[in-house]
Amino acid sequence: MSFNYYKPSKSEFNDCIAKGVCSVPPTVSALKEVIVMLLRHLAYYIEKLNKNGVECDELKKELVSSLAEIFTTADYSDGEVYSSILKNYNNLIQTKEFYIQLCKDKNIPPQEIRGEVKISPDMNLARLISLGEQIFRARGKKLGNNHKQLFDILLLITRNFASNIITLESSGSIESKYIDKVISSLVILNYPRKSVVKIKELISEIVLMNLEVVTKLGSIIYSQFGPVKEISVNQSSRQGKAILVSGRNLSDLFNLLTQLENLDIDVYTHSDLLIAHALDKFSGFKNLYGHYDSGVENFMLDFATFPGSILLTHGAVKNLEYLYRGRLFSTDSILPVGVSHIQNNDFTALIDSAQNARGFKTGKSKKNTTVGYDADFLCEKLKDAANKFNSKEISKIFVIGMTSNENRNNDFYNKLLSAASADTFIITFGGEKKDKNILPINLANNVPLLFRLMNKFISLLESDYGRISFFISKCDSNSLSTMIALKELGFNNIYLSTCPPNAVNPQTINALSRFYGIKTLSNPQEDIKYLVN
Repeated sequence: MSFNYYKPSKSEFNDCIAKGVCSVPPTVSALKEVIVMLLRHLAYYIEKLNKNGVECDELKKELVSSLAEIFTTADYSDGEVYSSILKNYNNLIQTKEFYIQLCKDKNIPPQEIRGEVKISPDMNLARLISLGEQIFRARGKKLGNNHKQLFDILLLITRNFASNIITLESSGSIESKYIDKVISSLVILNYPRKSVVKIKELISEIVLMNLEVVTKLGSIIYSQFGPVKEISVNQSSRQGKAILVSGRNLSDLFNLLTQLENLDIDVYTHSDLLIAHALDKFSGFKNLYGHYDSGVENFMLDFATFPGSILLTHGAVKNLEYLYRGRLFSTDSILPVGVSHIQNNDFTALIDSAQNARGFKTGKSKKNTTVGYDADFLCEKLKDAANKFNSKEISKIFVIGMTSNENRNNDFYNKLLSAASADTFIITFGGEKKDKNILPINLANNVPLLFRLMNKFISLLESDYGRISFFISKCDSNSLSTMIALKELGFNNIYLSTCPPNAVNPQTINALSRFYGIKTLSNPQEDIKYLVN
């Protein structure tokens, strides 16, 4: 099973099809090259200072935050580019100068990094893009194909790790070992001749540390907002003023709802925040009306048709170049063009915008969706499945997740569910079909809660992991890190759905297959025949 190109189905509709471009814009890639170069050089000098007894805790946190945030924003204004690049460049210069002075004071020769570039405040956007293209070409010349693809994977999983670290920090203190591992990862990116073995070892360390962080996040979510319950969520809309909240940050949603308690404004969740409806602490908010989602992987359609203000929390998609309407707000510090910054949990401007917008003139009826789970039923079902698996009464376990709304993937998984044998137990995180051996659990792509649940289930199983298959149905950096982590834990049967190039680079998919044995799904009939036999 192999897949090296992207051909959408006739019925499929998503962001890249809507735009007519299914790849990352070269200007965006070039700008990211500049910022990543600055961050990896900064990490180099931070590590040098650490080895000489100088701690740089605040600078480390700022670096991790920059790595996490710059990859969540695809549309830059000149001011945002200059601000981010100059901030990191100034940090780099100051840190380097401090290191060189320290070496002089200790009478030791400084070890400066090669290939540094000069950036000045008068560089316009075109020159920065040109600089990024130069860095990309130079990197291509230095790196062989294997190294380049492994470095790309390393950067992707490190940025995902950094994002989860920032989320964990907002929920409490974090261990310094996590931040230090991000620094180590960026430092290695400065060494094109580092062995493939060493790069893979670092990737393994990062995905397993990331698993630790995600597991902690799951416990925090459960303790702060839980427990989880099964609930039918309204997907209809009704007449009135409205706010849409997208992304993953439950704290932002909670704080907003707290400020809306005495106002007549409906709040609709979007994307991965569907899970909030299943968490006990959100059940008391009368303003939390429902979930607004078109059911396809196309945020532009949802945002463009929503008649109120929109809050983009951490993790929200920000490809918003067609949507600059003055009604977009975010708590992130690096923002796309036209998005207003929410600071110190003061949502006044967002609320005022919603009250001044037209809101829904009439309601639109849609079928409800089920999210969450009945804890007692789920516990009994999973224990029973584990006992039958251990006794060989169940021959295989299929785990399908996370949720993907692309039609081609849904068609495949529906056919797989129908074709599976009676002695196959299926856990699906993206469907509603219930059967004797099919257990649907909609956790709305909440990775921490999903891992929390799966950790408990896996602990019940004997280590006969060859009979367990994982099907990753969503294409993003979370999925990439998850697949490699599963391989490190001893699971070999891991399959990735078809992915558009703007979600995961086809070369990266090839590298996952070559270095980690990740399989890709391409021909439904042949693949299903292979999987169920």
